Amino acid sequence: HILAVSEHTAADVRGYAASLGVPTPPITVTRNGSSFAEFLPKLEPAGELRQDEVPERFVLFVATIEGRKNHDLLLRIWHRMLAEGDDPPHLVCVGRLGWRSSAFISGLVETDYLDGRIRLMRDISDTDLQGLYRNCIFTVCPSFYEGWGLPVGESLAMGRVCVSSDRASIPEVAGEFGTYIDIEDFEGSLAAIRDMIRDTAKRKRIEAKIRRGYKPVSWRAVAERVIEASRE
Repeated sequence: HILAVSEHTAADVRGYAASLGVPTPPITVTRNGSSFAEFLPKLEPAGELRQDEVPERFVLFVATIEGRKNHDLLLRIWHRMLAEGDDPPHLVCVGRLGWRSSAFISGLVETDYLDGRIRLMRDISDTDLQGLYRNCIFTVCPSFYEGWGLPVGESLAMGRVCVSSDRASIPEVAGEFGTYIDIEDFEGSLAAIRDMIRDTAKRKRIEAKIRRGYKPVSWRAVAERVIEASRE
């Protein structure tokens, strides 16, 4: 019996079993949670980040820094906006260094982090992460592949627009509340992110839709689903 975090992952398992010529065992889709409320006290303690560590205006990208997450695309987009005279917000990347991150890190170092416009943060607390979601302009998730897409759900649960790729399980997480880009189309991706930065009224309309309709997945519900599947 296999537990999968998404229908897309379950389909991948079935495809893999078929490629091996073996029967597919029962699969239960458990999903992943998107709620911070179950883990943080109602009276939130102060976070560890200092005020000067968080830019006043920023877009948030929560992901391990690795090739699959596609940080290179955002580096190119921010570089282009600056080169064409835009004044984009900072890009705050939260995540540990992973595999195939050398090209992105080299690009940052060579440009002095785009003159300080891109910031990296690692190993921050849940309290600080929640604060970053709350205070960002919007979030981004241009991944090539996600088994689920945890930061997408977290962003929506916090009422923030997430500009994401339309691949793998991400549409399963965001549904009608997602703002999708074709990550193979650089000009289109650039235009979409520029538009989300500039058009405050549009962003607020999408945020209002998210707050009205998006239903966060509780981690308690996930745990109950896991327990139920384990008993089958």
